[in-house]
Amino acid sequence: YGGHGKPRGFCMDDGLFRYRDIVELMETYLRKGDSAWFLVDCCYSGNFCTFLQQQEAETGHQLKGSYCCIMSTTHDEEAGGDEWCLPGAFVSVMEGNLPSKDNTNNHVDGNGMTVHATIAEAISFMADRHALVKMDRMTAFVSGPSISPHDSFPFVISASSDSTEPPGKSLAKSIKKFLRGSSTINESSLVPQIEPFDLNEGDIVFAKWRGGRPTNDSEVYLLPTWYRATVLNAIGENNLARVQFEHPTPPIAWEYEVDMNDITHELNFNYRYFNDTPSGIQRNQRRMAKCGKYVDYSVACSTRAYGLWADEDVLYEAIVISDRDIQWKGINKNHFEKKYTGIVGPYVLVEWIDDEEWTIVPLCHLFIPKDSLDTVPTATELRARAKIMTEQETILSRSPMECLLQSFHSAGKTLVPAESFPSSAHLSCFWAEDSEWYDAKSGKLHDDELNVLSSHLCYKESGAYCIVRWDEDGSKSCLPMKFVRRKR
Repeated sequence: YGGHGKPRGFCMDDGLFRYRDIVELMETYLRKGDSAWFLVDCCYSGNFCTFLQQQEAETGHQLKGSYCCIMSTTHDEEAGGDEWCLPGAFVSVMEGNLPSKDNTNNHVDGNGMTVHATIAEAISFMADRHALVKMDRMTAFVSGPSISPHDSFPFVISASSDSTEPPGKSLAKSIKKFLRGSSTINESSLVPQIEPFDLNEGDIVFAKWRGGRPTNDSEVYLLPTWYRATVLNAIGENNLARVQFEHPTPPIAWEYEVDMNDITHELNFNYRYFNDTPSGIQRNQRRMAKCGKYVDYSVACSTRAYGLWADEDVLYEAIVISDRDIQWKGINKNHFEKKYTGIVGPYVLVEWIDDEEWTIVPLCHLFIPKDSLDTVPTATELRARAKIMTEQETILSRSPMECLLQSFHSAGKTLVPAESFPSSAHLSCFWAEDSEWYDAKSGKLHDDELNVLSSHLCYKESGAYCIVRWDEDGSKSCLPMKFVRRKR
């Protein structure tokens, strides 16, 4: 698939083709022992294997099919750059165009048969191509007994027995014609050339995992791709640094010594504004704040919940969704004044399971089970609880800025006081929209600057943020601290 994607599915003309539905379809029609390969090139494509992993866990690792999924992004990042990079790299592997660094097996064995690159080596090359050409982090996942990372890559182009052309010539021609718009096809196969830089303990970097099980007792084989990591010890002997890798889903952390050539600063990758329509998200959350309401991000996406709808005496099952799943631009400017009148405080973004429609509901109208043994209340009981919580929130009477700050903190973000930097300090700050560093100075947040604080919604990072004033036009932004450096 190559097109537009959302965190939970592919964007089709008639709506979202959900990942969970695709997985269910595959498991319905695959036979035991069948294999399926997925090449997914769209925003948030790394989420596809998350749904596959969930299905795997629910069945006790007893899926019908074996799967190899190669996805152009991580679960929480947008795709960008050269749109043919993923299929172009895949075709390069098909043609056997791997550099020796990634292809240790492409040789002739004792019987005169060519031994091609393994699946792991092919994915390692593709991950490096993505890092070089698009500065994206690819995601890859294998599952099932019929596909092993150590198997030979199965799609190598070979000529038919009666062909007079060299192996792969005619098929390679047709593929290249189809991909003629791709700049990656004509480039030599190179891996990223990482420029050395000073590493300090605690630095957040991206590091290349060369494949394998992260720990001796781990049952999970992690394919060779780039991961976010934290530096534990700076450069030691043999040009190695010890880092702690972070695998997002399932969450795994492990330590390993990595060559400096396999480490780069995370902003060297194509950091994208975490935005589909940031202006719509910011504008509507400011409108919510002026009504005493705010989005509570402390409830994790994909959390199951039961909620009240209108005055119906029944609870409906729902799932918490990302603010990137909401069509913010389509929300009427008076929506938050008229909807749930008199109910202030935290709201949550959900999708109803029955009709797959999204809405923004008061947190007090939701019941979120702590575990499978937690008893679900009746609608009457939940309404009674909601009434008490609403009365408590009304007493607090938060200002619009206080509402935005509550939402900000619920996302795991903290605002570092401007005093952390001298007011005269010259800063260099990263502007993610064009991936450039610009001059700025530290700033202060005033009560009427809702637009400044709401700019944090463009960034997915938790942790420390600060207010800066750009030298170029005097405007202010709320940036992650890692985007801010003292100018040398």
